[in-house]
Amino acid sequence: MIPQITSWDDLDFTSEEIDQDSNEFHSFGLIDDNDTYHYGQLGTPKTEISLENITAALKPIPDEAIYPPWPLPEAKLLQAPETPAKVYIKRPTLELYSTLKKLGLEKQLFNSLIAEAQVLEELSQHPHPNLIRYHGCRVARGHITGLVLDRHPDDLETHVQHGYEISDKALFMAALESAISHLHGLGWAHNDLHPANVLVSEAGMPVLIDFEGCQKLGTELKYIRGNKDWIEGEIGDYATSEAQHDIFALGKIRAWLEVPGEHE
Repeated sequence: MIPQITSWDDLDFTSEEIDQDSNEFHSFGLIDDNDTYHYGQLGTPKTEISLENITAALKPIPDEAIYPPWPLPEAKLLQAPETPAKVYIKRPTLELYSTLKKLGLEKQLFNSLIAEAQVLEELSQHPHPNLIRYHGCRVARGHITGLVLDRHPDDLETHVQHGYEISDKALFMAALESAISHLHGLGWAHNDLHPANVLVSEAGMPVLIDFEGCQKLGTELKYIRGNKDWIEGEIGDYATSEAQHDIFALGKIRAWLEVPGEHE
């Protein structure tokens, strides 16, 4: 059944594109209570799009187009409990579905999800208080529909933008550095460290998330090549998993926290 849209807030994502003829295209999507992804697109200015238009445009996407099959013989992954409390479900990056489909690369959505699950599986065997806690894969209809993680109030970028202070910046950064050092000691680099990928716990401490780009040191990066505002050099040169990527980003985050107005 197609969900009935009563507000733009019902949607999990919206995006706007302008083509070479200056026409507007709006893409939107949502995940329903059964983990089915509904996607739609309209070539209409937003001011002319009604909620009825959105509802009519939404179509369910087949599970196999975006979700990995379960089980995966080549990857021994943990299935999350049925109803874990206070969790966040990490989904494939559905905003990329339209672009990847045009390129015939939509399978990248679940390949990157599998890669992140495998990293989290290994890290869960070597826990650290400042790495996100992983509960396993969410499974529905014979597919992995997400990764089940602990939920925290907000990310560092949002936390600061909303005017909240980090009470002890030195302690906060020491904890984040400890998490990164722990990763490096296990032979991994995060490769995508920036404030939106660091949660702030209720205790005001950092929790590192988003491991799509986390790979063994020295390997060629597959799915994530950093964030252009938080890397050293050009994105085109950012091709190998390296500890230096994280060390540089730590320095930028430290400066970003210390300089008033830097985050504005």
